[in-house]
Amino acid sequence: MSTKDIIKAWKNPRFRNGLSSRQLSLLPKNPAGEIILSDEDLKEAAGGYSTVTNYSCSPTPNCCPSPTCQ
Repeated sequence: MSTKDIIKAWKNPRFRNGLSSRQLSLLPKNPAGEIILSDEDLKEAAGGYSTVTNYSCSPTPNCCPSPTCQ
């Protein structure tokens, strides 16, 4: 398999799905890593940042973290 075809197989799912089982077995791993992320991985994806939101102020006229505080 040519370098051009290897790169095409990494980038193009339609092309990759058309490869024989022998061609797929010879295909090196994509250096960028996994092509498809699981739903669980996608839930954790946040650009390396935590997705938890915290408030650190007391309810005052200038800082009201929830719509119910007065």
